[in-house]
Amino acid sequence: MIEVIFDSHDSETRQARHDWAEVTGVAQELKPTQLRDTRDGTDYAVYIGALGFQSALTPGCVIIAAVNHEVIRVMEYEERHSVYDLLETAVTLRRKYRFGVHPGILPYWIADPERYAAVVAAVSIELESKLGPEMGFYIREPAEWTERHAFPLYMWQLRDALERKQLDLSGFSLLTGRLQAVQPDEIDRGRVAAFPTVGALGGLVHSIKIERPWEQDIDHGKPINLEI
Repeated sequence: MIEVIFDSHDSETRQARHDWAEVTGVAQELKPTQLRDTRDGTDYAVYIGALGFQSALTPGCVIIAAVNHEVIRVMEYEERHSVYDLLETAVTLRRKYRFGVHPGILPYWIADPERYAAVVAAVSIELESKLGPEMGFYIREPAEWTERHAFPLYMWQLRDALERKQLDLSGFSLLTGRLQAVQPDEIDRGRVAAFPTVGALGGLVHSIKIERPWEQDIDHGKPINLEI
């Protein structure tokens, strides 16, 4: 499903790109390595996953998104009613997407790091014991997770990304329905935990737009010379 395409000119042009960065004052560049979806030939910079843990009324979800510069395309969306089924689904999907072949393929999952932390840790330890170091299941919080008004912020980012056509949800009517079901008067007083799907998608999109994972520092991979 994913083919890793390396830029053969990356190392040869590194110094020239670094010199250009000094002239322009731009310290970032697009990542040269591309992850190609063999189903349609589209290249992406990174694949990132998100989990929404179930609430009293709504099932949890697993989301996988592919990022191509500023465009975020949802590739997988699954709903589960049990946290164990949720984690099993996430582990199964990461195998499908060849986790471990390249660092840009699902290096972590965006989710509430405190909910079900013991269960997630147990799964991660078991995976590392079977597959080796750095092959565990790692969760990190979305960008600005501790902000008091995180949910309204995430909803704003979702609306902005959809209006700018930077978020592609095509083919996932259930996901779209969950998003449309959030009423305007619920946004300002809403909490991520009460809207598992929308909270997970919003946290994912906000993190991607803030952190810009399709870029890297211009000095990435450059040897460090130490003067003694």
